[in-house]
Amino acid sequence: MKMFASIVLMCMSPLAWGTPFLITNPVTGTVCTMYMDAVPGVTVPVAVATAPAVGNICQFDLATLAAGAHSVTATTTTLPDPIWGGGGESVKSLPLAFVRPPLSGLPPAPSGLRLTP
Repeated sequence: MKMFASIVLMCMSPLAWGTPFLITNPVTGTVCTMYMDAVPGVTVPVAVATAPAVGNICQFDLATLAAGAHSVTATTTTLPDPIWGGGGESVKSLPLAFVRPPLSGLPPAPSGLRLTP
């Protein structure tokens, strides 16, 4: 039984290591746009929220984001209502400032190099 539990844990442990994501509270739009630093927006469809949140959320993958300080805002866009019109892009969210650290698995560079007799 212990062996079975160990195998299950070993198989599930890689699932716990996901890339960092930028997410929002539930939104009513159908697509989300992320504005990172001074780069034009990146648009993605909304994602279904997982418990305890209910509804759709904006979820952006930050795996390829360079290390350093960043500022991000987001908008959501809805389709126009067939009868009442409207729709369009929301105003930008308040900016979120954060720092992505450098890769954590690399050891520091060796120091104190010298020749000995």
